[in-house]
Amino acid sequence: MTQPMRRFYVRLAVLLLVIISVSSCAQTRGTRKAAPRYSTEFGGVYHVVEKGQTLWRISRAYKVDLETVQWVN
Repeated sequence: MTQPMRRFYVRLAVLLLVIISVSSCAQTRGTRKAAPRYSTEFGGVYHVVEKGQTLWRISRAYKVDLETVQWVN
C-alpha cells in the first residue's frame, strides 16, 4: 500500500469515527418543546401530555415512580 493510499484510509477512518460520534449524540426520539410550568397555587409541576407519550416516559423524565404519576394523575 502506498503512502497516499494509507493517508486516505486513515483520514476516512477518522471521518467515520467523527460522524458516528456526532450522530450518537443526536436525539432521535421526541424532544421536549417547553419546560414544565410550575404552579404557585399548589406548588406542583404541570405537564402537558403530547401525542405518543406514556406515563412510564413521563415518570422517567421527572425521575418519579410510575405509581406516583398514576396517583397524581
